[in-house]
Amino acid sequence: MKRVALLTMALVFATTMAYVHCGFCQSDKGKKSEDWAQKKIERMTERLSLTEEQVSQVEVVIKEKGEKKKVVREDARIKMESIKEECSVEIKALLDDDQKVKYDEWKKEREEMKGEGHGYGYRHKHKKFDKEDKESGDES
Repeated sequence: MKRVALLTMALVFATTMAYVHCGFCQSDKGKKSEDWAQKKIERMTERLSLTEEQVSQVEVVIKEKGEKKKVVREDARIKMESIKEECSVEIKALLDDDQKVKYDEWKKEREEMKGEGHGYGYRHKHKKFDKEDKESGDES
């Protein structure tokens, strides 16, 4: 029973991580991180009254740390995929042959939806569009 609960929790965690990073959220990712870094530097310059020399130094630090964070995120993504696969193997070991076929079909459908930029098939709202949807009456 504990094993099933643990496997369920792992599957929920893996799908939650996939849900959080849908294809739409990833669009223009590089541009968004550059914009974010630039805005951060602008806010720091204004709040801290940075000199031009300090701005240049801060830009270097932010860029270097951004690259390090990018590597960590990629490593985490790879590890999450590995955990997700382990979870899938262990779940399939609990299923009968008919259930395994259905499980494989279900996983295939979810991967196809993911490839279409729908995350894992769950429709979720982006804060940016919530107001527009409410105004237009589209809250599906």
